[in-house]
Amino acid sequence: MDTNEFLTVLVTGGAGYIGSHCVIELLDHGFQVVIVDNCEYAGDQPKCLDEIKKLTGKECAFYNVDIRNHSQLVPVFENHNIFCIIHCAALKSVAQSVMEPLSYYDTNVCGTVALLKVASLFSVKRVIFSSSCSVYGSPGALPVLESNPIGATIESPYGRTKYVAEMVLKDLHESDTKWNVVILRYFNTVGCHHSRKIGEQPRGKPQNLMPLIAEVALGNAPFLNVYGADYGTPDGTAIRDYIHVVDLAKGHVAAVNQLMGNCGFKEGAGREIKEMSCAIFSYVSN
Repeated sequence: MDTNEFLTVLVTGGAGYIGSHCVIELLDHGFQVVIVDNCEYAGDQPKCLDEIKKLTGKECAFYNVDIRNHSQLVPVFENHNIFCIIHCAALKSVAQSVMEPLSYYDTNVCGTVALLKVASLFSVKRVIFSSSCSVYGSPGALPVLESNPIGATIESPYGRTKYVAEMVLKDLHESDTKWNVVILRYFNTVGCHHSRKIGEQPRGKPQNLMPLIAEVALGNAPFLNVYGADYGTPDGTAIRDYIHVVDLAKGHVAAVNQLMGNCGFKEGAGREIKEMSCAIFSYVSN
């Protein structure tokens, strides 16, 4: 029997764009999955849950819960023997964060702290944090390395909330090495599952570039605004790097496997944990 079948992964924001693809990859790799999502952008019963079941032939537990709500979050941990957490739940619009910074700090920072407090009560001390390359701010040169300084030149409240959440996790690991943390930094996720049954389907006005392009292609918008004309590129406009959402989801599963290795699962389930870490991985093209 696959060792993964004994392990349950909690995915916060698991009904969202990135989270739902992580759920599919986890189920396809034999893990059990629990989803926590407040469905702010997905409705009371997200349609993606039915599609996930059809695509994988497997079910996962779902809780319509806000990670900031301690009393609602506790039963999730009481009902499931959670091995680790993939923390995707967050507000993510740079433009919106400028207009509504309190909402972003409340969800992205306070929500992370609330989640970690409950996880600590149940000794669930393995976290994969879905962060952002915005924590690097404006880098002086490319490629950006994980060793590059972060925090000093961040240009938005969104980026700063991700930076602060990272600092919380790092400080937590420093205070107690039983906390095993993997931080994944990336930009500009695009694409969808090969079935095309789930993907990026924003409610209301799209905030990301690819949905905006799709709106124009479908005739739902008259044109696409292009900002900036003085970049050091052939036509003066910006060059952006992208990562396919399925590749990103596979990266999250690889991080779970790293945590399994740290726990000795690769050599035999049930061994005591011998190695703890706070690892950081970035995806930024050259």
